[in-house]
Amino acid sequence: MTRRGMKLRGPAHVCRVPLFAATRRLAAGVVQHRVTTSWGAATITGRLDQRHRDVIDAAMSVAISRREESTGDVTYAVDSARLRSVLGWSRWRYELIVECLRDLRAAEIELRVSAASAPIAAEWSGILTRVTEAPIRPPQRLGSRSRWRGTPPEPDPLTERPRGGMIWAITVSRAWIAVMEALPMTYPPSVVRLRYGATQAAARMMLSHRDGAAMGWDAVMEALDIRPADRARARRQIVEETDALGELGVAVTDAGLEHGDARPAPEKRGQPRSP
Repeated sequence: MTRRGMKLRGPAHVCRVPLFAATRRLAAGVVQHRVTTSWGAATITGRLDQRHRDVIDAAMSVAISRREESTGDVTYAVDSARLRSVLGWSRWRYELIVECLRDLRAAEIELRVSAASAPIAAEWSGILTRVTEAPIRPPQRLGSRSRWRGTPPEPDPLTERPRGGMIWAITVSRAWIAVMEALPMTYPPSVVRLRYGATQAAARMMLSHRDGAAMGWDAVMEALDIRPADRARARRQIVEETDALGELGVAVTDAGLEHGDARPAPEKRGQPRSP
């Protein structure tokens, strides 16, 4: 369960130059891929899809502290249980989160933003530089069974794979911090609960624009870097989640997508109607 009014924070430029593929099931293996849109271009070496975007945005948004390193990187202390809760407790295992973090650390990106107002120097870099277990005791979990009997185990900063339920130290590269600060955006955490990667990518892309923005279907598919052979399926997936997108403020029309005011969630069966 997420806290009421909470927002996730991420870089808007990365919605418009899609570093993260518009899917939740990218094939395993390291590949090099180049994307070009009217907002810029990027070369991605690695494996990045919408699940990875879910993890990096959520981790930075729920961090309990941050520390700037001498290199310009920033280390965030993240409660892994809180992170998993925001991502969706029943949908995400700790092992899957750690796998996404490792992919984020291994990926290499060269990003060029064409916007004249973007103070970003072209840099060949990654997103994460280090992931480990922080030497901080996890908080006492209220409302659930105790994870440990007696004294909790001491955190081990040298452990190879951070343990679920512990505090993780996630170091974000200075390049990613620069992209974040150049054009930040906030969006509802319910975006990570959308069923399809195409819908997630479309939602983030439209929410990175001001209210009133509208794009035709061809422009949407081009902006999301979806191959012509996959566009019919991606459009069906987006249309299938019309109601969920409407609650986020993204309207699905016959012509394409529009960013407007979010409409209230539909009443559930059995709920009393408002007077």
